[in-house]
Amino acid sequence: MYVDDLLIAGSDDSEVGVVIQLLRNEFEISKAEVANEFLGISFEYSQNKLSLGQKAYVEKVLNKFRMADCALLYLSMTTRPDILYSVNCPSQIQEQPTNSAWTGLKRILRYLKGTSELVIIL
Repeated sequence: MYVDDLLIAGSDDSEVGVVIQLLRNEFEISKAEVANEFLGISFEYSQNKLSLGQKAYVEKVLNKFRMADCALLYLSMTTRPDILYSVNCPSQIQEQPTNSAWTGLKRILRYLKGTSELVIIL
């Protein structure tokens, strides 16, 4: 069996260590380290908080405008709830987009370009 990426998370470091050891007993694991990025979401750790962001993903979406509909929906449901309503409206008419829908999407993309460094702090 080959697994490309696996993320194990938990609030108790010792329990996470036990799970990793159990997996090592059954499978060959090439590395086990603190995650900095997973599925386009970047993680930044500090003393009492975890910040989740998608700056690189936002930039990727901006570079691939033709895929903006599905990518914006994913982005809005993961780490950018501030655009959820704005993305949901034009996504409902994506089969027959209007000029005003395209204008709205471009406005969302400009907003994302200016706010790509926003993160969710847990």
